[in-house]
Amino acid sequence: MLLREALALLRSARYSDAHTLCLLCSFEPLHFKTYLQASLVERFPETAPRVTSWGYDQLELGLQESSQALRVHPALLFLSWGDLHPHLSWRTRGPLEMPLPGDIHARADALRERLVGWVTARGAADSYVVVPPLAWLPLSDHVAPGALGAGSMSAWAAMGGVVADLAQRGCRVLDLPVAALNMRDWLGAGCPLTVEESERAARRAVELMYPPGERKKALVVDLDGTLWHGVIGEDGPERIAYGPEGLGFPFHVFQKFLLKLKKEGALLAFCTKNNAADVVPIFDKLQIRSSTSSRCRSPSPTSLRIAATGSPSLTTCERSPRS
Repeated sequence: MLLREALALLRSARYSDAHTLCLLCSFEPLHFKTYLQASLVERFPETAPRVTSWGYDQLELGLQESSQALRVHPALLFLSWGDLHPHLSWRTRGPLEMPLPGDIHARADALRERLVGWVTARGAADSYVVVPPLAWLPLSDHVAPGALGAGSMSAWAAMGGVVADLAQRGCRVLDLPVAALNMRDWLGAGCPLTVEESERAARRAVELMYPPGERKKALVVDLDGTLWHGVIGEDGPERIAYGPEGLGFPFHVFQKFLLKLKKEGALLAFCTKNNAADVVPIFDKLQIRSSTSSRCRSPSPTSLRIAATGSPSLTTCERSPRS
C-alpha cells in the first residue's frame, strides 16, 4: 500500500469511540502510526480502533496514561536502545561511545522497574512490546564492520533481561520485520523506520495483536508421509522411518511439535486408509504414543466430509490434498 493510499483510507474510515490502541515509543512513529491505523481500518472496516500515540520525549507520559485512564485498551510498546541508556542512540547529546557494562545493567534495572510497574498497573489488559534490532545500535564497539563487540552484547543481554521480565508478567513480545536503521529520517525527523518497513511492521503487528478467526482446537494428521517416511501399505512396516536418524529425522521433529501442541491443550487425531493391523503396532512406537490414545474405526461420511471441507476449530495435516 502506498503512503498516499494509506492516508486516503484513513480519511474515509469510521472509527470506534469505545476501542483504542495505545502506541508508545521514544521516537516519532510517523509512517509506522499511519500504516498501523490503516491496517486496523482494513482489519475492522466497519469501525476501527483509533491509534493514540506518544512519540519522541513522551514515553513517560504514555506509560502513565496507558496505565491509568486508558489501562483497559491494548498497548504496543516499541522500545529503543536509548530507553536503556541515552548513549546507545545516534541522537544522544552525550559522547557517541559504548557505556561500561556496569552502567548499562544499572540503567536496565531502572528501566525494568518502570516497565514492570506499567504492566502490573495495566492488569489483564493486552500489552505488547517490540525489542529494537541490533542494527539500531551506534557503531561504537572497536571491532570489524559487521561484527559485535562486548558492549553491544552487554546492551543486547540487558535489554533481553528487561523484556523477559515483562513476558513473565503476561506482556507479549512481538517479532516484527524490522532490521535496517533509516539514518536519514532518524536524524532528521526522529523516526528510525523506512516507509517500506513501517508498512511491513505495522501489518505484522496488527496480524499478531488482532488475529483473524478462532484459534484451532484440534489437529488431524495423515500417517504416510506425515508421521513417518514411506507408505506403510506399499513399503511395509519394517521399511518406514520415524526415528531421530536418517530419513526419519524430519518426522521425529514433527512428532515433538505435536507433543508440544498436546501440552498446550490441542486435541490430536489421525486419519488413514491403512489397515489397523499395520498402523497400531507402529503408532504405539511413536513419541506421541504416551499422550494419545489410539482408536481405529471406520470414519462416518459426516466426519470425512468435515475433515475434507474444513471446520472452524479443526486443522488437517497431510502429505497430499488428494489423500
